[in-house]
Amino acid sequence: MKNKILIGSILAVVIIVLSSFSSVVGKLASDNELVEFDVEFCGLGKKHTVQLTQQEADEVDQLFDNIEQRISKVETRAEAEVIFKEAVVDLDNYELLGGLSVRQAQNLVTGKYQKLPIYQEQAYISNENDYYNSNCLMIGDGKSDEMWYSLGMIYSIIASPLLALLDYIFDNMDDIPTPLEFILGSLIEGIYFSIIFISLLKPLHLFCNIGFGKEVRDPFGGSSRYYPAVGKITSIGLKGLKTYEGEFYGNLGGRINFALTNYYIGAKGFTGIKLGDRYFGYAVEVGLDREHPWY
Repeated sequence: MKNKILIGSILAVVIIVLSSFSSVVGKLASDNELVEFDVEFCGLGKKHTVQLTQQEADEVDQLFDNIEQRISKVETRAEAEVIFKEAVVDLDNYELLGGLSVRQAQNLVTGKYQKLPIYQEQAYISNENDYYNSNCLMIGDGKSDEMWYSLGMIYSIIASPLLALLDYIFDNMDDIPTPLEFILGSLIEGIYFSIIFISLLKPLHLFCNIGFGKEVRDPFGGSSRYYPAVGKITSIGLKGLKTYEGEFYGNLGGRINFALTNYYIGAKGFTGIKLGDRYFGYAVEVGLDREHPWY
């Protein structure tokens, strides 16, 4: 009887040891599994894919959480700039910068490449939206319904005001004789699509617009459906420190149009680093709202 008890005790200990060993081995195997990350340098037109172990991926994710926590406690943009620069050094330790130097990446996320007064003058600090900021550093994550889009510097500096002028002319041609209206309309459309085509070549790819939330139009004329973006965005700029979390739409008076889908622009003139769903950098303007815009 005693032998049976002894044998049973030994078997129990062996099972516990084997179970613990299996758990440790499984944990080690999980930590060594490679996870792919797409790293994009918004504003430079560069991107690459890196592979990290699961442990490294978790550490990078924690790095972004730490940035958010630290930014939420700053009082000045200068303090936030120091945090962003330190974050770039941390990312470089994981070899996430590709061929970009630390200094180049730091300039990218702090807006040093956007010293163009013509473009920065487009930031209007009088905006009274629930969430609005300008000339700011921002960090965020997006889990659904966001669109990143850039037409390069030509569009941002030249095309945007020029197209606004052409639209104004086109909207006020009611008193022009029909043949001349047709000719002017065709000319305006030609200029419009030429600008878009040239911009798509991105000769100087400096600016990125981000659309948050979308409208999906019914192709048969029915009611549109609206889907908000979900995530958290923190910025510090001319309007102070702003944090927005939950569901939201972009509200900067513009849309990114793709077929039957309109994404509402919520950040203009963004340059920075995007890693999966997480990103941080500089933006000329950030504007969000709880409700979708009516345009």
